[in-house]
Amino acid sequence: MCAPLLAVAGAALSIAQGVAGFGAAQQQADEQNARYMANAREAQRAAVQSYANQQIRADQERTSAGQQLFQQNIEALEKRGTAFAAAAEAGVSGLSVDSLTQTVSAQQGRRADVLGQQLSANLAAIRSNMDDTRASAQARINSVARAENPSPLPFILQWMSGAAGSLGRLAIPGASVA
Repeated sequence: MCAPLLAVAGAALSIAQGVAGFGAAQQQADEQNARYMANAREAQRAAVQSYANQQIRADQERTSAGQQLFQQNIEALEKRGTAFAAAAEAGVSGLSVDSLTQTVSAQQGRRADVLGQQLSANLAAIRSNMDDTRASAQARINSVARAENPSPLPFILQWMSGAAGSLGRLAIPGASVA
């Protein structure tokens, strides 16, 4: 009488062990996925902050270049004005004065071109940094693995095997339940 009761208890314990094992595996997968999501959110937040900082830097570069160009234009106008005034006071006119003012204009054009090239290079570097930021954020997200939900099949087989082993002893005469 005790043997059938022990066999049923063994089968029940095997099933309970399988259910607990599946529950623990599912909880572990859920916790890993929560870590993945938290890491992804933090990586995205950091990337957005970096993008904002880089955009501010790009705006500052454009503003600075505009101010420098404006100042260079003022200086060129002053040089041309000084050249015209000096030529008028000296009574000089014609090609020599025109040549001098064209030289000042050419120098200003070269300065403006250099300033534009510098601005383009700085903005290209900022765009490159933004690409690096995106790649770094993706690498950070990928550094934490997602967990797959556990398959119940191995646990079901474990339950069935344990239950069959326990209950199978009932059908074999002389088998002990120890």
